[in-house]
Amino acid sequence: MKSRKLPKVCGLNCLTLVYFPVLVLPILKCTVVATANASSSGSSGGNSDFDYRMQRVRNVLKEVPLIDGHNDLPWNIRKFLKNQLKDFHFGGDLRELAPWSSSAWSHTDLRRLKEGMVSAQFWSAYAPCSSQHLDAVQLTLEQIDLIRRLVQLYPHHMALVTTAAGIEQTHRTGKIASLIGVEGGHAIGTSLSVLRMFYQLGARYLTLTHTCNTPWADCCKVDEPGKYPHIGGLSQFGKVRDQMELLRVPPIDQSIPAEDIMGRSYCRYQGPRT
Repeated sequence: MKSRKLPKVCGLNCLTLVYFPVLVLPILKCTVVATANASSSGSSGGNSDFDYRMQRVRNVLKEVPLIDGHNDLPWNIRKFLKNQLKDFHFGGDLRELAPWSSSAWSHTDLRRLKEGMVSAQFWSAYAPCSSQHLDAVQLTLEQIDLIRRLVQLYPHHMALVTTAAGIEQTHRTGKIASLIGVEGGHAIGTSLSVLRMFYQLGARYLTLTHTCNTPWADCCKVDEPGKYPHIGGLSQFGKVRDQMELLRVPPIDQSIPAEDIMGRSYCRYQGPRT
C-alpha cells in the first residue's frame, strides 16, 4: 500500500483515539475505521474485502500510534487483589482467569493490547467520590504507585512516558507507552501543591470532577432534571486551569463535569484544545 505523509500537530503525528471521547494530548484525531458486515456475507469476496480493510488498518497503525485515553484496570487490581501485583498475571489471557473472566469491567491484558495494536494507554488513577474530604489524595497516590509498578514489571512490553515525543519514540520500539491520568478533581484535595506533585509523579491529565461536586466545580449530575448547581460551574479555584497551563499539562478531561463548566473552562483555557 502506498503510504503518504501524515499531518503533524505540535510535532506529533496524527493519532487515533479509542474508547474515551476526550483527547488529552495536543494532537489531531485521525479516523481509521474498519467497516465490515460479517453477518451479511459469508462469501469469499466478503471475507477478502474484510481482510483487505483490516490489513489497511494494520498498516496505518504500524506508523501511527493508537491511543486509548482511559483504562480502569488499576482500580480493578485494587478491588480484586488489593494492589498486590505478585498475584496478577497480566501477560496471560485474563478471559480465562477468575475473577477477571466474570467481571463486566475487565477487558484488558497484554495479549489483547498487542492484538488491538494499542500503542499508548492512559491508565486511570481513580479514587471514588466517597473518599472526598477523607483519603482521596492517599488513594490516588497509591494508584499512581500501582501504575508505575505495573509498568516496571513488564519492561519489555511497556514504558512509562509523559510526553508526546515519548509516545512516538516508544511506538517505534513496539512497546506500549503508558501514561497516567487522575480521574476526579476531588483527588487533589483542593490543593495546587498536590496537583503539582501528581504532575511530578507522571500524571498528565486531571478529570475536573467525577460524579460528585467538589468545593470548586459542579459535576454532571447537576444537569439532571430536578437537580440544581452547587456553585454554578467553577469557583475562583478554577485557577487550577492556570496552574495546569503553567505546568504545560495537556487539556483537562471534560468528560464528567457539568455542561456550564465545559463551556467556561474552554473559554478560560488558552492552551491546546480537546
